[in-house]
Amino acid sequence: MRMELPKFDMCVANIPYKISSPLTFKLLGCTSNYRAAVMMLQREFARRLIASAGDPLFCRLSVNTQLLARVSILMEVSKANFSPPPKVDSTVVCITPHSSPPPVDLEEWNNFIRICFSRKNKTLGAIFRQKHILSLLGGQLSQEFSGSDSECGDSMNDEMDDAYSMCNSSVEDQETEVGITQGDSSQEDLLKLKEKAIHVLSNGGYENRRSVKLTQGEFLKLLKSFHEAGIYFR
Repeated sequence: MRMELPKFDMCVANIPYKISSPLTFKLLGCTSNYRAAVMMLQREFARRLIASAGDPLFCRLSVNTQLLARVSILMEVSKANFSPPPKVDSTVVCITPHSSPPPVDLEEWNNFIRICFSRKNKTLGAIFRQKHILSLLGGQLSQEFSGSDSECGDSMNDEMDDAYSMCNSSVEDQETEVGITQGDSSQEDLLKLKEKAIHVLSNGGYENRRSVKLTQGEFLKLLKSFHEAGIYFR
């Protein structure tokens, strides 16, 4: 998986399932203008690739994949079709890259979606009130309080997450909300950041919504609203 892929027009593969995630994102990040990739994958992994908002399997893997490509199911393959039978059922999928790059910086997008799905059963308002999340943002966003501006690019994040960690992992579980200790400038900065973030969520109607219910378009709109408020996820 460390080798550069040669130019190709079509990829057809029956792969070891343990490389499903790195190969999928290797293909999604490939600069070759290939038509499609047809692969047999573990059924649960394939279902997560195509899951939409509101689906119990909808997760970061779904959002990040669908930003870059259209995924369709070609056929289901039962484990009973093999001898000896494996432990899991399989699905053949077709991954077709979008014709134009997404209108976001992909590394920033990955950070943004990671935070939004850090507690998938919590509302976005609750997530962005957590001290740990705000501290993380405050450390990443050098332009947040410096007043500098940055344009979104379309660079690919070279190190994509493992697929199942994308579905199930969370940012450190911290429920503590930001409070103020007199004379603590860092806490004051976090409080300002929290107020700004909650204002964005409230104005857009996102404060009481959960990430598992948001569509791709709504995530893009929310990220744009954060940018307009001077909040970046880099």
